[in-house]
Amino acid sequence: MTELLTALEQTISSLETLRDRQSRPDPQLIRKISDLYDQEQRLLESEISTATADYQQATGAMKKAAAKAKTAAADLSDVTGLLNNIATAIEAVEGLIG
Repeated sequence: MTELLTALEQTISSLETLRDRQSRPDPQLIRKISDLYDQEQRLLESEISTATADYQQATGAMKKAAAKAKTAAADLSDVTGLLNNIATAIEAVEGLIG
């Protein structure tokens, strides 16, 4: 499960960088960061098989979100697209941990 947690932590880090670079951070961005921290805690408390399709889907979605967040944090571009991507990743992880 370390692969999913690593991607989740990378996403959080990039989103926090993005938040800190804005004079007035988007409230949706703040909520997504909070949701990701909640999911991180729930993942740490769960016993999840990495061999399931749900795990693979959640990991893939979170890796995509991490890459998009890193790009957005670097150049402050496409925050709306980023938030949509993060929402997809959150839904995938939610499907995994219920």
